[in-house]
Amino acid sequence: MICYAPESDVVGKPIGFSISLNNQQNTRDNINYWYYNQAIVSELTPNVGPDTGGNIIQIKGSNFYPFNSTTEIDNSNDTFCWF
Repeated sequence: MICYAPESDVVGKPIGFSISLNNQQNTRDNINYWYYNQAIVSELTPNVGPDTGGNIIQIKGSNFYPFNSTTEIDNSNDTFCWF
């Protein structure tokens, strides 16, 4: 199953939803979907490096840890870099 979430201005709290195959009978489970603000990178230092890798980089920005105000979601290890 693939679901597409519409845009929302509501962030930082769960939005409940259910699933139906026939538009009459829905799931009974309490299913939550969380919206969050997009992470923003404002500075990357250094901005060049050797292709062999191994450099330490510093990333500055905001919204890297969007759920720090709730105990329901722990995404403290969800920020990754891919070059």
